[in-house]
Amino acid sequence: MLSSIETLKLEDSINEQPFTRHVVDGMHSEVQRMIALTRDLLLLARSDAGLLELNPRRFDLAPVAAATLSGLSVLAEAKQLRLELDAPAELPVKQDQEKLVQLMVILLENAIKFTPAGGLVILRAALLQKSSGTWLLLEVQDTGVGIPAEDLGRIFERFYRPDQSRSREGGGHGLGLAIARELVDALGGSIRAENSPGGGSVFRVELRS
Repeated sequence: MLSSIETLKLEDSINEQPFTRHVVDGMHSEVQRMIALTRDLLLLARSDAGLLELNPRRFDLAPVAAATLSGLSVLAEAKQLRLELDAPAELPVKQDQEKLVQLMVILLENAIKFTPAGGLVILRAALLQKSSGTWLLLEVQDTGVGIPAEDLGRIFERFYRPDQSRSREGGGHGLGLAIARELVDALGGSIRAENSPGGGSVFRVELRS
């Protein structure tokens, strides 16, 4: 379906008819949403079945985090947001790089979605030394609308959206943060969310490294 719609969008006759173009663009967006939902449900099904494969290896997270942030710059610029990275020049970790990037993208997209124009989203990364060993700390902080106190304990549930009107405006199916929690569980860590004293929210992840 996606290939057929994209082929239609290349036709000059479609572009010459505003209403038809609008309909085709709507179909394109909806198919992309269906693909994303299918992908998310598949990941959750694999996690439930214990089939979520991990490929841990040693790598430097600092340039990976910078590249991840850069990849979302267009999305942030469209909302007139600033993206910042707070991390050391080198950050050696042993983790599944692909899933770690997926986790950062989910948390960053969530922050961008609920931060108004002129706001700031910060990605922090650091290593923590604990009695149990070395841990990786990831934080995504925003200056957005924050999370109602009564919803803080439920935002990682599947299909749960604390503010329905806000969720409809931002799109999505209420699976992003649930997937983030599944990824964190698979990577051997913890995730929690809290509101910042000055406004906005902070999502904090700690992973064994």
